[in-house]
Formats: sequence, C-alpha cells, structure tokens
Amino acid sequence: METKKYKDDSIVIVAQGALRQTQKEILKQEAKGVEITTLNRFIQSLDKTNTIEWTLCYECYQRFKSIKDQLHYFKNTLLSSSFIDECLSFLDLLHFYEISLDELPCEKESDQELMIILKSIYDLKTRSICYKENLSSLGDLSNVYINIAHPTLIEEKYIQIFADHQAHVISKHQNKPAYEYYHANNPRCEIESIAQKIIYEEMDVNDVMIALCDPKSKTLLASVFDRYQIPYHLSLSKSSSYAFQAASLLEFALNPTPETFYECLTQSCFGDMSDLIKAQKIYPYAYDEAYPDLNKQRFHSDLFSEYEIKDLTRIIEKANLQKQQILPYCQRLLSDDIPGIMMAADEILRHFHASTLDFRNSLLKIQNLFKESLPYIKEKEDMRLLIDEIRKIRVNEADKRMNSVTVLPYSQINECLPITFICSATQNHFSSFTPMSGIFGENYVASIKKFPSLMTRYQRYHQSMLERILNGQRIIISYPLSDYVGKNFESSLDIEALLQKESIPYPLTQTSELKETILPLSENTAEQIYMKDHEIKGSVSSLEKYVGCPYAYFLRYGCHIKEPLEAGFNVQKIGTLNHAVLETLVGRYQKDYTKACVDEISEIIDLYMSDMKAVFPHIDFDLIRDRLIENMKMNLYILDEMEAHSSMTPKYCEYKWERIVPVNDTVNLHLVGYVDRIDTSSGTFRIMDYKSSSKRLQKDHVFSGQQLQLCTYLMQMKDELKLRPLGGFYYSFQNGKLELPYQKLARRSKTIDTITQEAIQKEVVRANRLQGWIFDENVEIMDDDAAHVSGLKNTKSKGIYASSVFDIDEVSDCIQEMMKLIASQILSGDIRLEPNEAACLFCKYRPICRFNGSYTEKKQLVDLPPCMRKEEDHGQTME
Repeated sequence: METKKYKDDSIVIVAQGALRQTQKEILKQEAKGVEITTLNRFIQSLDKTNTIEWTLCYECYQRFKSIKDQLHYFKNTLLSSSFIDECLSFLDLLHFYEISLDELPCEKESDQELMIILKSIYDLKTRSICYKENLSSLGDLSNVYINIAHPTLIEEKYIQIFADHQAHVISKHQNKPAYEYYHANNPRCEIESIAQKIIYEEMDVNDVMIALCDPKSKTLLASVFDRYQIPYHLSLSKSSSYAFQAASLLEFALNPTPETFYECLTQSCFGDMSDLIKAQKIYPYAYDEAYPDLNKQRFHSDLFSEYEIKDLTRIIEKANLQKQQILPYCQRLLSDDIPGIMMAADEILRHFHASTLDFRNSLLKIQNLFKESLPYIKEKEDMRLLIDEIRKIRVNEADKRMNSVTVLPYSQINECLPITFICSATQNHFSSFTPMSGIFGENYVASIKKFPSLMTRYQRYHQSMLERILNGQRIIISYPLSDYVGKNFESSLDIEALLQKESIPYPLTQTSELKETILPLSENTAEQIYMKDHEIKGSVSSLEKYVGCPYAYFLRYGCHIKEPLEAGFNVQKIGTLNHAVLETLVGRYQKDYTKACVDEISEIIDLYMSDMKAVFPHIDFDLIRDRLIENMKMNLYILDEMEAHSSMTPKYCEYKWERIVPVNDTVNLHLVGYVDRIDTSSGTFRIMDYKSSSKRLQKDHVFSGQQLQLCTYLMQMKDELKLRPLGGFYYSFQNGKLELPYQKLARRSKTIDTITQEAIQKEVVRANRLQGWIFDENVEIMDDDAAHVSGLKNTKSKGIYASSVFDIDEVSDCIQEMMKLIASQILSGDIRLEPNEAACLFCKYRPICRFNGSYTEKKQLVDLPPCMRKEEDHGQTME
C-alpha cells in the first residue's frame, strides 16, 4: 500500500474509519504538529460562534406549540422529540440542495400541514446554513490534506469547495486485489475462523483490517478475539447508563408516579436499592407511601407460610430504611423551580455514584446539557426534550493499543489494508441501501425536482460500497450460512457478481472434547450436605426433582438456595385455596360436601381473601374472588355427579404419612408427605390427588422416576390402612375448553341440530374424569356407570369393568427399588445438568444454571412389573 507524505503543521481530513490508520502513518513518518480530523469536525471548527446544534430543537419546539391548533394529522406527534428531529433533518437537506418551500408538494391535506410546519421553521440556521457561512470566509487551505476515498454526495460538494481553496485531495490507489471467498456455519464460526486464520498464517496485526457488514457482530468479535488473545482496535459506542439515570430522575420530576419511581430504582439512580426494588415490585406504591406492617396482621388461614411472611416482613423493613434515605432527594426533585430540579438530579448522581472516569465524562456531558438548555425551558413540560437529548448521550469504549487489528463497520472503509476481511457479507447486510422513510419518505421527495432521485442516490451508494473492495492487496470475503436458530442467509448478489466464483467452507479447527462444566461432588461431600443422622430426609416430590434435574436438586437441597419469593395470588395460592375449600366441606358434611351452598363456599374463600388483602392491600381481589367461587361451584357440580355414582365415602383429607426406606446398611431414606384425600368402602380405598391443571399417570414417567407420588401414596396407605387399594387418581380443578361443536348437520334429514344443555353437562363430566391407575376389579364401587373414572368400560356382556388392572405389590416393589436407586445416585454426588423438558418449565434456578442445551430423555430405572409388560396404557389419555 502506498504511503502518503504529510508536511509538518498540516491538517489531515480523513474518513471516520481511517483516523487510526492515518495516525499510524504519521507516527511512522515522524511528522510534527499534524492534526487529524474528520470533515464534519473541521467545518465545525471554523464556526467561531460555537453554534449548539441541538438547541434548534428547543426553538423548533416553541414554534410548533404556536401552530399546534392549526393541525389535524400531526397534532398528537408534533411536539415529540423524534418528530422534531425528523423535521430538522429534512429542513437541513432543503437548505443544502437550495430547495424553496414553493417547490414542495402541497396537494394532499397532510402535505399542506407539512408545509405549515416547515414554513414555521424555514428560517432556522441548520447545519447546512452554518457550514455555508463558515465556508464563505475560507482562506488559503494549502496546509490541508483530504483523504476521503468514498465521499457521499454532500461530502463531495464540501471537498470541492476545499479544493478550490488549494486543499490537497489525495487520489485513490489503483491496485488489483486477490480475492478469497468463504462461508461458515453461523456468525460465531465465521468470526472464529477469521481468528484462527490470523494465528495460523502469522499475520502482522498492523496489516489486518476486519470490516463488519453486520454492526451487531461487534460484541461477538470482541468476545472471540479476547478468547484467542488477538489484539484489536474496536470503537464501541454505547449509551451512557448515567445519562439514562439522569433522564429517569427528570421523568420522575415531571410525573412522580409509582412507575417512574420504580424506573429510577431499577436504573440505579440511588445506587444499590435491591430491597426497595423488591418491595416496590410487590407493592407499587408512591415514593412517600409506607408499605404495610405485616407484624401487626392477624392471619386466619394457612394461605401464607411462615417463611413467606418472614421474608416479606424482612424485605419491607429493609425497604422502608432505604426509602427513608432517598426520600429527601425525591422531594427536592419535585420542586417547581426548573434550575432546582436540575441541581437535585445532579446532586443525586454525584452523591450515589463513585467518581470514575466514565462517570465524570458522562456527568460533564449531562451538566453541559443542563446549562445550555436552561434558557430554552420555559415550563416543566419543556424538559421532555431535554430528557430525550440526555438519552442520546453515548460513551466510547476504544482499545488504545496501536499494534492491533483494525475493526470497523464496512461503510467506514476508506482504503483496504494489505489483508482485509469482509465479514457477514450476506444479501441483507452487504450493500443494503436504506431509502428515505417516515413523514418525508420517498413518496414525498419524489416530486421535488432539485432533490436527488431515488435511483441517483441508490446508484451512488451502491457504487461506493463496491469501490471499497476494488482496491487492495488481499481481500477475504465471508458470510454465515444461517443464524443460531436455523434461519438461512443468502450470499450477497453483488459479491457473487464481482468475484464470479462460489464460496468454499471456512477452515475451522474445533476440539471434539466436551468439557464438563459442572463437576460431580465427591461421595464424602454428598453425604455431608444431603445426610443428617444417617438419613436423607425429604418428600417424594424432591426425588422427582432430582430425576428431573440433578443440578436443580443440588441447588435446592444441597446448597439450600431458597427460591425467590413469588408474591401475589399465583397458581400455588389458588391450589391451596381449592384444597382448603374441599377439605373444609368434606370435614363438615362427609359425602354430602357437594351439596354445600354458595354462601358457605363464599365464607371459606372470603377467609382466605381477607389474608390476601391484609398482605396486598393495594390489589382489588373482588374479581378474583368471584371467579374462584364460580370455579368451585363448577367443580362441586362435577364432583356431585361423581359422588352420586360412587359407593365410596371421603374418609381422610390432608393425611400425613412417613416412610423409612433402607438405602444400604447405614443410610435410610426418610420420606414425609400428605395425601389430599382418601375414600373408603367395604375394605377398599382409593387415593385422590388434587391438581391445578390436567395431569395423567404415564408408565414411562412412573418407571423412570419422574412421577412417583401417586403410586407411593397407594403403597403407603395400603400398609397403614390395611385396606385393599382400588386405585390412585388425579382430579383437576381446571375447567378447560370443551371440544364440542355448537351445531351439527344431519345429512340424511338435512337438518341442523344445536347442542343441548344436557349434552354439554355430559361432556363436562366426561372431560373431568378421574385420571389414574386401577388396582382392583371391583370398580363398580367407585363408578357405577363408567362415566367418571377414566379407564372404565360399560358393556352389555361384561357390565362395568376396567381396561387394565395392575398389581399393587408388583408396582410397590418397583417404586421402592427406584427410591433406593435415586437415593444412591444422590449420595454418589452426581449433579449433572441434564434436565428433562418439564424440569425447566417453572424452575426458579434457570438464571443460575443458564441451561441452553438439549433436554434429556429419562430412561426407565427398573423393568416394568409383570402386570404391565403385556398391557397397553389404556384409558390414561385426557380426552
């Protein structure tokens, strides 16, 4: 690549992407006093009045307020920051191309309103007018060198003006590059292939440039190159978090609602306020409103556990302390004095944040905006423009190493380095021209004669994009075949036409060894954290949790990490309340519990609702209460139908049990649990397990250890009650949709029959049948018409019988064997992150493990018992 010669004390104007490379060249030449700048910065430096461009927004805002009543189409958006910016940008183009208002379209009503808007601000001095004024007094520019290889139409005009004043315009290099064309599986493979190519070919990083066609690849490249320890120079411009904090504080000053207060907290305006954030999320109160004192509340039900109340109380106490700390600052923000509001926001930022370099740079920009905007803000509502401007503040993160790979967006290529990589050259990202859009879109400018046509602008842009890679030495172009979720990408047609060859796979070396990210525990460690007094104590659901995901079990029962508090009336609370209603009614009326009146149901529900209102006084539970009552009425109707056809009587509710299962000679598995309901009749019993949603008992889930509860209940109750088990069943409180057509067409009679109420009721009962397994042939005791228990049939020849009858002793043996196997696995220290699909569905530990792999299909732990080996899983599917 040809080296340019610059004189001492000269000014070098380059494209944004060439700043660093030009700095390198000047350092090599040892030229003294050379200033490197961009075209915009140079023209701005000529402005002796120090015009602040964004202050035009305030002037625009004040003028728009005076014409607001004249508008219809744009009345609601007229004073928004985005609308003002769009108007000023278009006005700048009008001034640049010297287009008068008479030349604008004015046929439609919307065009006429745009004419009124533009007429009100046409005399404002936009960037183009300021530039023309600055350039009008230019003197001799013979000490200025311009090296912009691919100027835009606007830049080209300014460069010509500089050239007329003896500025030196450096011509483009003419080289015939050697092209290489590759593709990779996905964006990560593409970046990693580039990194490996740089290392394997021992490229000089100072001769390497990587141009990104997709700007989103910046963070991915930074991650991969950091891992490969390849030095790179990448300017990352990001929004300032401190600027967003200042904007949030001003939003709160304008509108002090619970929402704006919560935003200030989550933006860390007051530093770490984690407990206050938790409390505010649960109780969306005003900034000065006290949270409820739960210590003084008396609870009438078991809806809230002792842990929940203690946790809520602890959060509220800490939150109240934190709120008292920030209350004076919040009150100062609510002043009617605009300078006082700005001073309060400034004080909050300085008080609650450490004085780092990033903070000082951001705060200086914020303070300058405060100072410069003050003369333009007439009333508090005018601060909305200031808020939008503050949010635009960005901070640059740049690697200052000179000996490093140059990384920049493709559009910023000025000249290619000896080795230039063009990355993400897909059809979507390479040479993607963006037409004008918004209120001044292509349809609007098409009728303006002096405005460059769409074709002119497209051809110029397209040619400029291609010219960037027409000169150089070695240009390596690549693109990914797809993204991470399988969406396919196509190669750029422009690249294919230029190279006239097909891409080949990028060579990528990948290790075939899979590293275990979660190491197993030693047996000694497992015993220490899981055992106490030679026992593993827990519930059947804890064993199911281990089978579902050993790592989740380790976090909960090994590390004792409490799941985050889920406040509010959630599914668990609804399930608790439904259990309580049935338990109370069964306790009062035994088999006649389904005859309870609405007042009794309401009385029980109101008892629980009173506790909910005591804990969450800001929530209106009336609608929830009404829905719960209606749902319970429907469930009692379904259960009443079931009881009418059953000879069994509810005997126990919430029956507590314990079981000791020997794991080996020294360790026992101590299980504790509750059975929701046990019905009995003439030496037999059945188990009913209440569920909030539809559930069925599946053999592959039972004998893989994922669904142990129901069979364990049956095994335990058989031993304790000394009765013969009829079966174990799930009953769902969920009243789902009925798969019934509203009308049916009778083809022979050619009539349309509307479904009757009787048919609907019959379908309701059928859809809510008990789901489970049957262990005795005497099934007529629990269902004398085979309509209420799944798996039963009613025929003339055989009467009522079960499709499948299993042996409880055989199943029990399998259950106990599985429990021993699971307990042994726990003690072995196996904590692999291998969840089944259901394990992650409601897992509160997902943010910790960040599982992003394939789910594991759990295999059977034991062979099927003989009673099931030749049987099909009849009657277990919810219809």
